[in-house]
Amino acid sequence: MRLIRNLVFYCLSIAFETKCQAQKITEFQKDYQLDLIKANDIIKIDGILDEAIWASANFTHADNKKFPNNIGEAKRKTEVRFTFDDKNIYFAFKV
Repeated sequence: MRLIRNLVFYCLSIAFETKCQAQKITEFQKDYQLDLIKANDIIKIDGILDEAIWASANFTHADNKKFPNNIGEAKRKTEVRFTFDDKNIYFAFKV
């Protein structure tokens, strides 16, 4: 009986710890969310962003050097645009 009680306590403590940790990650990620607009037209992968979706797609700037450590702003600015369709996720970079 004591073994079962300890096992249940151990499982509950792991579940509680995992839930608390996941909430911290979710709060952290709120600053890194971007709403994507679905592409209705065919996107040709040719390096030329002449499809209409790229003009209206939300974008972000990749301005910080994050890997292998956070060492500050990058020397060159990078704009990243995202969209998707029923089969793929598309990324466009302007450096």
